[in-house]
Amino acid sequence: MIETETITMPADSAESRRYNRIKRWLGIGDFALGLGLLIVLLATGWTGTLRDLAYRGAAQNYSLAVFLYVLMLMLISKVIGLPLDYYGFRLEHKFHLSNLRLRAWLWDEVKGLLVGLVMAVIVVELIYLLLRQVPQHWWIIAWAVFLGLMVLLAQLAPVVLFPIFYKFEPLENEELKRRLIVLSERAGTRVRGVTAGTCRRKARRPTPPSPGWERRGASSSPIPYWKTIPTTKSKRCWRTNSAIMCTGTF
Repeated sequence: MIETETITMPADSAESRRYNRIKRWLGIGDFALGLGLLIVLLATGWTGTLRDLAYRGAAQNYSLAVFLYVLMLMLISKVIGLPLDYYGFRLEHKFHLSNLRLRAWLWDEVKGLLVGLVMAVIVVELIYLLLRQVPQHWWIIAWAVFLGLMVLLAQLAPVVLFPIFYKFEPLENEELKRRLIVLSERAGTRVRGVTAGTCRRKARRPTPPSPGWERRGASSSPIPYWKTIPTTKSKRCWRTNSAIMCTGTF
C-alpha cells in the first residue's frame, strides 16, 4: 500500500490578494482600452483616415502601407495605454516586487514595442497576402501558417527574444547545473549546456515558468527554466530571478 503525504499550502496574505486583485483590474482595463480604441476607430471612420495616411506615406505601395497602418495603430494604442503601464510599474515597486529604475523600464517598453511591431507586421502582412492570393481559402491556410509560426517562435524565443531583455551567462552553481542535467536526462533530453539569464534590478519575485515546445528528433533547442536564486552580487536587490537555459537534443 502506497502512503501519500498531504501538503497544506499556506493561504495568501491580504497584501498578496490585494496585489493580485489590482493586477486583474489592470488587465481588464488594458483590454477595455484596446477594445474601445478599435470600436472608436470603426465608429468614427478614423480607421479610414489612418488607411489613407498610410497609403499616401507609402507612395501607394500596398505592403508598405500595411506596415505604416500597423505602426500608427500600435503607437496610438501604446500612448493610450501608457498610463496603465506606468501604474503597473509603480505597483510593482509599491509592493516591493521590483527595483527596476524608470529609465530601464522605459527602455524595456521600447524594446517590447519594437518586438511587438515586428510580429504584428508579419501576421498582418501574411493575412492580407493570403486574402489577395487565395480569397476563398485564406483562413485555413492562415491557420496552418500561424501554427507553424508558433512552433518556430517557441524554438527561437529562448535564443532570439529572451536575450533582448535578459543577459545570459554560464551557470556558476555546479550543484544546480548537475541537478538540471540529471532532471533533463530523466525526461529523455541530452543536455549540452546550461546558462543562466539574470534579471538583476528588474524583479524581486519569482518568475512563472516560461512555456516551451518539445519535439523529438536530432535538433538542439534551449529549454527555459525559471528559478529564483539568492544572490549577494547586487546591492540594489536582495534576490534575482534567473532563467536557466539548458541546451540539449530532443
